[in-house]
Amino acid sequence: MIRWPASDRMSKTSSVVLERFKKAGPSKELEQDPREWVLVNWPWVPDPPYVIIARASDGEERRCIMGEDGLWTTCASDHSTHPSAA
Repeated sequence: MIRWPASDRMSKTSSVVLERFKKAGPSKELEQDPREWVLVNWPWVPDPPYVIIARASDGEERRCIMGEDGLWTTCASDHSTHPSAA
């Protein structure tokens, strides 16, 4: 499950990019994961690359990047030392 940012916290550009991300494979993988994921970083600029960072309830982070080619890649990071917002 992904906890998406409140719409009032996002610019119009961010809303468009996140809607695009919601349709992508990395987003679907996070939605199917039994942990709760919180977006801790999302794009504010209109042009790629777009970087989205999600943190799981156990501290694992995933960095999802959409390049200029429109393809998304995902990198898992070590567990965060920051407390989860979940």
